[in-house]
Amino acid sequence: MPILKKMLGNGKSSKGSGSEGGAPAEAGADAVAGAAAGVEGLSVAEASSSAGDTAAQSAQHAWRDVPGRPRAGFTTANIEGLKFRNGDGTHFSLRIGPDYPKNKQKAPSIFHVYEPLTLDIFKCPAMALNVSARLTLPPPPDGHDAPNATGLPRRIVINAIIPADGPGMMPGMSSSDGNCYQVVIVFGASAEKLAAWQAAASPFYKLYERFVKNAPDGLTPTSGDVDAKERLKLLPRLENIAALGIPSWIAGYNGKPALITKSGSLYRGDDYLEVSMNTFRFAFLTRKGVHHLMPTFPKMDFHCAITLEGRDDSELPEQALLAVRISGLACAEMASTELPPAPAPAVEVS
Repeated sequence: MPILKKMLGNGKSSKGSGSEGGAPAEAGADAVAGAAAGVEGLSVAEASSSAGDTAAQSAQHAWRDVPGRPRAGFTTANIEGLKFRNGDGTHFSLRIGPDYPKNKQKAPSIFHVYEPLTLDIFKCPAMALNVSARLTLPPPPDGHDAPNATGLPRRIVINAIIPADGPGMMPGMSSSDGNCYQVVIVFGASAEKLAAWQAAASPFYKLYERFVKNAPDGLTPTSGDVDAKERLKLLPRLENIAALGIPSWIAGYNGKPALITKSGSLYRGDDYLEVSMNTFRFAFLTRKGVHHLMPTFPKMDFHCAITLEGRDDSELPEQALLAVRISGLACAEMASTELPPAPAPAVEVS
């Protein structure tokens, strides 16, 4: 099966215990389409490798517009200097067995499953959750009408909530909400690709299936499979960190994984799963470091992936679930304040 071969054939078998990440993603596609096709580097015609297939396929299918909900990607359309493209999951070293707690071995992931479709940047007076319900999402890569028997969402929406202001002077003085930027990225995978992954039945696939089916929705759930919900792991890297003159106390964290536990919340909808990450709830030093770096964001080449944390041999090796690269991200200049209001709750008719 060609898609299964693509997914399993890109991984490297060498073992290593070094820091997260590997060589810069020079060979990945620089073209990701969707509503943001006008952004520099996003033309479908420029897609030059398999890494652009998902976006190119998605652009061929019709959107299902919803009144009052703008198309995802509208905030970054035609912004010069912003580059938004597929990442490369094989450039992230993740946990492998046997007996990871003892051996601490890592190796490059095989290629990721979901690829980026659209990017939005909002500025809000308070964090907005379930942003997907306020936007018209791009069609899945194989179109709305393609059958999907996997039970997995063909779209994942990442809603990264970043405080616009610095943390309080001392730990414990900051709020868990407030004036913020929200970076919203929609990723997609075709039903055929998900079915091939499902057929392979890897340990990571089974962990992801558990996450999709059992992890509870909402901010601070107390019931359901909370353990599955709190396995989400962010892998953020700066590919050009050496050229940025970043202080060593921050640079030491480059590429280090961040487990998203109480700061994460899930929301489900029509063929999508939204993951919100509220960095107001991150550790004080992390928030201080992010705020210190915000003026430098436009110069940064971000390369980020997400996985789920495997903890024993039945859940290993880990795999990059999705990956993306963004450069030229000037939140203060690019953010839109035009996030539509949340839809009114449905009224039950007795």
